[in-house]
Amino acid sequence: MKVLDFNPKLEHSAYALSKHLSEMEVWRASAEGLNVVIINPGMIIRSGNWNQSSGEIFLLLKKTDLLFPEDPVMLM
Repeated sequence: MKVLDFNPKLEHSAYALSKHLSEMEVWRASAEGLNVVIINPGMIIRSGNWNQSSGEIFLLLKKTDLLFPEDPVMLM
């Protein structure tokens, strides 16, 4: 079974709490013999404080000299 670093005594976002509770139900079902798959997203983008968490990547990209083509066909 996966070791979780979730501390219920700390304040968590609604997303974090619902994700934790959902995963716990899936782990319970797995323990009862159901075949399960848990997919964890690589990045979560949402409204909120863009100076922390996944939003920081946009601030980093804004500071770089990377140029992106306006025409997506140029990427091919």
